[in-house]
Amino acid sequence: MKRFLLSIGLSLVFLGTSFGQDPGDIAIVRYNTDAPDGFSFVALTNIANGDSIFFTDEGWDDTAGSTGWRVSGEEHLKYISGGLNAGDVVHIEETSSDNFTVSGAGGTVSLRRGSSFSLTSGDQILAYSGSEVRPSSPIFLSAIHGDDGGGTATGSNDPNTKWTRDGEVSGTQYSTLPDRLINGVNAVSVFGDSETEVDNMIYNCTNTNGSKAELLVAINNRANWTTSDTINQPTGSVCSFTVSASESTIISGSAGWRLLSLPTTGGTVADISDDTPVQGVTGGDDAGSTANFIIYDNDATFEQPTNVSTAWGDGYGFGLYFYNNTTNGSSTLPVTLDASGAEPSSDVAVTLNPAASGYTLVGNPFASNFNTNNLTSSVASIQNTIHFWNGSSYVGQDRTASSGYIIAPWQGFWVQKDATANAATLTFPTSGKTTSSTTGTFFKVANQRGDIDFTLSSETTVDEDLRIAFRTNASFDYDLDDSGKLTPLLPAYATMAF
Repeated sequence: MKRFLLSIGLSLVFLGTSFGQDPGDIAIVRYNTDAPDGFSFVALTNIANGDSIFFTDEGWDDTAGSTGWRVSGEEHLKYISGGLNAGDVVHIEETSSDNFTVSGAGGTVSLRRGSSFSLTSGDQILAYSGSEVRPSSPIFLSAIHGDDGGGTATGSNDPNTKWTRDGEVSGTQYSTLPDRLINGVNAVSVFGDSETEVDNMIYNCTNTNGSKAELLVAINNRANWTTSDTINQPTGSVCSFTVSASESTIISGSAGWRLLSLPTTGGTVADISDDTPVQGVTGGDDAGSTANFIIYDNDATFEQPTNVSTAWGDGYGFGLYFYNNTTNGSSTLPVTLDASGAEPSSDVAVTLNPAASGYTLVGNPFASNFNTNNLTSSVASIQNTIHFWNGSSYVGQDRTASSGYIIAPWQGFWVQKDATANAATLTFPTSGKTTSSTTGTFFKVANQRGDIDFTLSSETTVDEDLRIAFRTNASFDYDLDDSGKLTPLLPAYATMAF
C-alpha cells in the first residue's frame, strides 16, 4: 500500500442546493427505443406521494463553455409519485405520441415539453428532480446512455467520457454526464467496447437484494445488462428488488481524505476496515505504518482510536484517507462503506474542545439526514458556520440559513466553539432527523493539483522558471511532474531551484 505523509491544518468556503430527491434515489433498470418506447426505474428510497420526477432524452452540455440543456426542442416527461417505497418498480410506456401508461408501483405521467416522447436508437435518458420542467440547475437523479452519439467515444478507458462524441463539442449528437452523476455509481453507459449503439437493454438481476449503495453499484455496472438491437425487453422481465436497511455510502472521486461519521452507535475502526484498508491503528493491519485514520475530539489533537475495536464516541467525526489503488488490499474508487447496527436511539452529546474558538471534528450520528440547525450546545455556544472538507479546501456553510443546512448520514464536519474558554457539550437531538433532501454532500474528491510560481529578480537579473507543483500522483522520487533546471543563456545570471 502506498504510504503518505500527513499534513492537515485548519485553514478556513462548493455550494449546493437541492429539492425533491437526491442523486441515486432511483435507478433506471430497463430501456427500449424500438416501438413501443419505454423504460422502468426502481426507487431505492421512499418517494413521497405527489413528488415529481422528470425524464428526458434531451442531452446535457457542459463541453462548450456554457453548462445547460443541449437543445430546445427535446421532450420531457413529468412523473408524479403515488407514494413509492424503496424497492418499488415503475414502468412507463409510450402508447402514442401524446399518451403514456404507468404500471408496476403506479403513479401518473404526462408530456410536459415537446410534441412527443420518442426514443431513438442509442438515445439517452436523464432523470431529474424538481418542481418545474427543464430548470436551469436541475438535480439529476439517474441517467442511462445507449450510444456514444454516432462516433467513437473519447478516452475509452474512462467510462465517464463515453457520454461524449469524439471531437464534437458544439453539435447535437452527444450528451455530457451531468454534475453529481458518476458513471458506474448513479449512471450507466451501456454500449460496449466496440462503441456501437444499443437499442434495447435491461438490468440482468445480478444483485436485487442489498443496501441502496450496493444496488446502485450493481445496476450501474454495464457488464450487468442484457442488450438487443431488435428485441424489446418486456416489463415482466424486470427484477423485483429488496432494499436493505443497512446504511451505506459511496466514496467516489480520487485519492484523498474524507471527513466522515458512523451512522451506528458504538462504531469502531473494524466497522470500516472490512470495506477499505485502515493502517496505523493498534490491533489492525499495518499498525506500525503512517495512519490513514484520524480523530480530533475534545483533546484538540489529531490521534487514532486506542484500538481497532475501541469506540471513539457517537457524534464524533473521523478522517479517512482513501488510496484509489489495488495495492496491498486497497481498491480503486468508488468504494462502498457499509455499517451494520442500530443508530443511536436518543439524543447524542459530544464534549467540545474547551479552548476559546477551538474546533472539534463531529459528524451526523444517525442513519438519516440531519438538519444542523437543530444542533444545541450547553455552557458555551458554537459558531453558526460549520466546515466541510471537499477534497481540496475547507468549505464553510451557514447551518442557520433559511431552513437550515441538511447533511447526509456518514457526513463529518468541524464545529467551532465561541470565544469563551469553557468546557461545553454539543447535542445532536433526534428531533433534528429529517426526510428533507440534503443541502450538500462532500464525499467526492476532485483531482487535486495546483502551482505556486516565484520570480527571482534584481536590478540586472531575473529568473521566472520557479514553480512548486502539487499533484496527487507525486512521489518522493523524481517523477514525470518534476523538471530539471536549465542554465540561462547569459554570461552573468542568478538562478534558484527547489
